[in-house]
Amino acid sequence: MYDRSHLEAKRPNRENAMNTDYDVVIIGGGITGTAILYAFAEFTTIPRIALIEKESGVAQLNSNTRHNSQTLHSGEIEAHFSPEKALAARDGAHLVRQYLARYAPHAGKRVQKMMLAVGERECEALEWRYRRIRAEFPHLTVLKRDEILDVEPNVVFGRDPDEKIFALFYRDGRAVDYHALSESFVHEAAKARPGIDVWMNTAACAVTRDGAHFRIATDQGIFSCTVVIVACGPQSLLFAHSIGYAKDFALLPVAGGFYTTPATLNGKVYTMQYLGIPFAAVHGDPVVHDPTITRWGPTAWAIPLLERGRASTLFDFLRSRLISVRGLAALVTILGRGETMRFALCNAGYHIPVMGKRLFLRAARKIVPLLRYSDLRFAHGEGGIRPQLIDCRARKFVEGQGTIEGDRIRFHVTPASGASSCLATAFDDAQWIAQQCSGAFPFDEKKFHDAFGLNDQAA
Repeated sequence: MYDRSHLEAKRPNRENAMNTDYDVVIIGGGITGTAILYAFAEFTTIPRIALIEKESGVAQLNSNTRHNSQTLHSGEIEAHFSPEKALAARDGAHLVRQYLARYAPHAGKRVQKMMLAVGERECEALEWRYRRIRAEFPHLTVLKRDEILDVEPNVVFGRDPDEKIFALFYRDGRAVDYHALSESFVHEAAKARPGIDVWMNTAACAVTRDGAHFRIATDQGIFSCTVVIVACGPQSLLFAHSIGYAKDFALLPVAGGFYTTPATLNGKVYTMQYLGIPFAAVHGDPVVHDPTITRWGPTAWAIPLLERGRASTLFDFLRSRLISVRGLAALVTILGRGETMRFALCNAGYHIPVMGKRLFLRAARKIVPLLRYSDLRFAHGEGGIRPQLIDCRARKFVEGQGTIEGDRIRFHVTPASGASSCLATAFDDAQWIAQQCSGAFPFDEKKFHDAFGLNDQAA
């Protein structure tokens, strides 16, 4: 492990933060914001960089280990990813894997991953998907019933012998503690550029344009800068709205929840989820730091809060434009699609007292047929908020990374699996800032490629 004293270096107060000038300010200290901080410090020449975070430490909300699935999504077993999105996920995950190996082995754990198809229809769909992606994922293994028994015996025990099952298997997946990874990004950024400032307990209240600069009003004073990166999850859209961007977008906050059982699986086991729904179906995961527990979920249901358990964010939700004629019309259209409505109703059922647990057990038994009602425990206090963007004009969900771009300002509204692509996002931002500032802050792409083995990979 490493010294965390750099996280305590800035104790902001109104006197020392007032009129603080920077070249770049990053708002948000989750996994995306800290990855961007690291990339800017290590691979650009930006002299004055600051990160502002309203919590007392980095990765306290959705990037907290208890609030996400702890998975490095690399595209092999995510059946709700299109083949194109699967390739992008593979490339983004490669960067995180390389970083973990080099700087933060304590934040990752090797774990096998499986995509399980059950029944004739699902098996045909998964076989078709495999034919489409196998050239790009040569490490994938096809498993039939006897081979599944060898690697995940509880998936086969107790199952009807006439029920067809089929799986894609990847032995070298990763589970990730994204909180520890975020801390590592800040640590390495401080080593690469000792002059960077990390301001904790500093809440950004407003961003305004002042000629060639931006002014960021915080509860600790005013920050001035040339470029702003806003990476604070659902709040990013509110900042975009406040200065005139993304007027056609609204936000649906989707809360995740988990159940736990004693260790039941040897690795991650996903079930089939069809294209068009940007949420994974129920799956089982080993907990990254506790091999005695298997965590099941996430369940998904919409709530009128932008931060879990913080009633004050109801007012922020009301400003997110979902509760408007256009927002509600878009939501009704989306829910009117059969698959989406079925998914929403099914997940709503999981939260009905007593009966919800029985409904969830039926879903989990698709993976482990002999799972018992008494095995399941609801994981209180676990699960974050997924900020699902809605395009009100097109009346559809925005799938994947939600990035809104302006003149020298960028907003990242990062849904799952934004954590897995955090370094890919940082790479894009470093390229973008070099272009926006006419080469004043060049990005050393060769150094980046060398650091993450991309040149070797291309060769």
